[in-house]
Amino acid sequence: MSRRWLAAATFVALVLACASPTLPLPPPEVPSVEVVDSMHVLLTAGCGGAEDLAFVQVHNLGHTDPTNPVYSESVEASGCGAWQIKVFALTGDALSITQEYGNSVSPAVTVCVPNGICPAQ
Repeated sequence: MSRRWLAAATFVALVLACASPTLPLPPPEVPSVEVVDSMHVLLTAGCGGAEDLAFVQVHNLGHTDPTNPVYSESVEASGCGAWQIKVFALTGDALSITQEYGNSVSPAVTVCVPNGICPAQ
């Protein structure tokens, strides 16, 4: 009798765990910033920089690329969460970076060009 009760209690606990809300998607880790040329930077994050296979979105809050006026650039993270993307950015620009996984979008992390450090506001 106690085994049946234990099995039933375990089943109920598992059902409730699956029905509980999931944790919110965290922002991606701050990537390293490497200046490629006067108009581009390379953003790089190693394994764990984003959720595995998440889409990382980068939006330049300062300028839009005159040769490709899209709102943002994106790249899919690898199976370990590593990602790298070359984006249009000028010195002083702030880049807003989020990750999207399934139907969830993370809060943004902001990186400034050229060294990744934004001035205190």
